[in-house]
Amino acid sequence: MKLSRKGKAYCLMAGTLVCFVLQMLIMKTPNGGSILLQLGGKASMVNITGVIQAIMALICIILVLIDARIGLIIARVILLISVVSMVLAVIRSGGGLTPLPGAVTVLMSLLSCEIIARQFKQMEMDSITDLVTKLLNRRGLIKELEAQQADSKHFHMMFLHVNNLKSINDNLGYEYGDKALAIIADRISKVVSKGSIVSKLDGTEYAIAIPENDDIKLIADEIMNEVNKKIVLDSDGVPANFYLRGFAGVATYPEDTNSILKLLRYADIAMYHASKNNKERIVYFNKSLEEELLRRAQVEGYIQESLKNDYFFLVYQPQFRAEDKGLRGFETLIRMKLPDGTNISPGEFIPIAEKTDLIYKIDEYVLRRALTEFKNAILTSGDKLLLSVNISAKDISSPDFAGKLARILEETGFPAEHLEIEITEYSLYDSLETTVANIERIRGMGAKLALDDFGTGYTSLAQLLHLPFDLLKVDKSLVDNVETSEVSRDFVKLVIYMGHIMNSEVISEGVESESQLKLLREQNCDFIQGYVWSRPLALQDALDMCR
Repeated sequence: MKLSRKGKAYCLMAGTLVCFVLQMLIMKTPNGGSILLQLGGKASMVNITGVIQAIMALICIILVLIDARIGLIIARVILLISVVSMVLAVIRSGGGLTPLPGAVTVLMSLLSCEIIARQFKQMEMDSITDLVTKLLNRRGLIKELEAQQADSKHFHMMFLHVNNLKSINDNLGYEYGDKALAIIADRISKVVSKGSIVSKLDGTEYAIAIPENDDIKLIADEIMNEVNKKIVLDSDGVPANFYLRGFAGVATYPEDTNSILKLLRYADIAMYHASKNNKERIVYFNKSLEEELLRRAQVEGYIQESLKNDYFFLVYQPQFRAEDKGLRGFETLIRMKLPDGTNISPGEFIPIAEKTDLIYKIDEYVLRRALTEFKNAILTSGDKLLLSVNISAKDISSPDFAGKLARILEETGFPAEHLEIEITEYSLYDSLETTVANIERIRGMGAKLALDDFGTGYTSLAQLLHLPFDLLKVDKSLVDNVETSEVSRDFVKLVIYMGHIMNSEVISEGVESESQLKLLREQNCDFIQGYVWSRPLALQDALDMCR
């Protein structure tokens, strides 16, 4: 059971008092006798003195266990007094060695207390120190900041996240990743002033407390420059060069808050925004950032409520053949409407869901509901209509996605050959091996595959050539300027041409005008999706269009 600070104080005082009482009982009186001997007989003195000394030693050890620092001081005083009294007893007895065994016991007890206290001190140091960088960890940082707070010191708190460490871990191993973290820690420590506190938090995050009088913008920039410098790691005698990338958030005590825990949270919030900001690698906290984070938490709550109470609904965006406006099928789009009539845009709630496991539930909800709603229309239609469903990068790269899809197809009875799974290029950026395995299993079921945002992602063309996509979607951002920009027209033409080289059909999304439609037809685009021919439709309107 962990004692409170007050409980420790009471225990230390009680133990000290008991020890001093026991010491008084065995101390010699001025006439050479002892207090204990006066209370009992001589035999009792011989028998009980050793027991009392053992009890005192045990109490001293317990005091050290209760509080290593203060307990050790008390134990030293009590046990040294006991040793001195025994030495005096030896002198007074004219060299008699009767007290000697008791003195040895006391000295051994003192040594035990010293060893226990040292072990506790080492354990305390380990508990506040990062093993890789030897810097303070989060617990140690908070302890130091509380001391700064007690001294009424003002300071800036900088949270730093180091990116791209995965490339070192994957290519050389985690021990080299640890070396890189230690190198970054050393570089940061050399940049900051003597009064700063550098600590290593979880993963690849650092926290630096910088005195208020220091130029925070200058020091923060210097830290970022050090982080972004080349790191050379020697692997089996072969030097390997790596470049890490950092982004940071800064909050100030007490201007932003006079709470240490809130200060850390504010710096973390600012760092999060820096990670999402392509222009600023260092973000300084302000209240609007917190409001945005609170909004994210609020929307996350709406998502959970919508999944539980069915506040979501689906709309269906028609897809048409460019040459004759023949219906190809529909893209499934999710919407959220709260009981009070408030609509939450998917552009707001989908990115938030993607940061949590909620996106898995949304993907399953959309799949199951869309296949159920469209099953009869697909089965009774004479055309080979397709129902396209968007799947998140997180879901398509999870090992169990293909199995989940197979179960949903079986449970709904939806024909797999009329289903099209739509993923983004970003899905191919991480966990490629798992994603490709899922793609192959999806094709094995008979379903089709579409690649969204084609032409805007980071996937190499050589990589895409080996993936069996049936449809490539030209992103709306590329279509928007085809009427006014010759460069945009040429780029869209190139994207469509590349799609056909890959033996895939091509659809342009976000087509809003007849002139855009005309230009896309001229570039041999296969399909069209957009307001020029139809907005997203409610279920019944989409079913009517099928008929």
